Amino acid sequence: MNDHGDVPPSPTDPPLELRSWHDNGIHALALTDANSEDGTSTLTLDIDHIVEWILKPGDKYYQYRIVPALLRFYRVFALHLRLDYSVGPIAVTPFQIDRIERTEEVTTYATIAHWKIGIACPTGEITFDAKTWSLAFTGPVVLSNSQVLSRPLSRMDV
Repeated sequence: MNDHGDVPPSPTDPPLELRSWHDNGIHALALTDANSEDGTSTLTLDIDHIVEWILKPGDKYYQYRIVPALLRFYRVFALHLRLDYSVGPIAVTPFQIDRIERTEEVTTYATIAHWKIGIACPTGEITFDAKTWSLAFTGPVVLSNSQVLSRPLSRMDV
């Protein structure tokens, strides 16, 4: 996080691979921009992007600088979702990212990016192939005692 308080960091720097996605809450998931020619869509995740974990000396609990954001993946295909809220006593609340991994496979015809979003709570994962990604902030940075912000309305149409 920069020293500008409530100013969000750049949505592209650092790049996806160098960002921490751990415990970012996912409030909603949408598939839009369906392309019937190649069978792809845009996958949008409405997330709380934790840009800084803060533990002051003597404190027991973290505070978080969080910015609401839309994480998008473009030309998505081979989508697989697995979430299991039935394990343990767990509330049905926004699920949390553990990590995001990208691997590339070079074929005769193209380079394919395989994505895996591990879900920390509850258990699960989202896997798919996609061309590229983007991150757009939809509000100011908020200092919070919780890792998840409330969402009065969907931010999917931003």
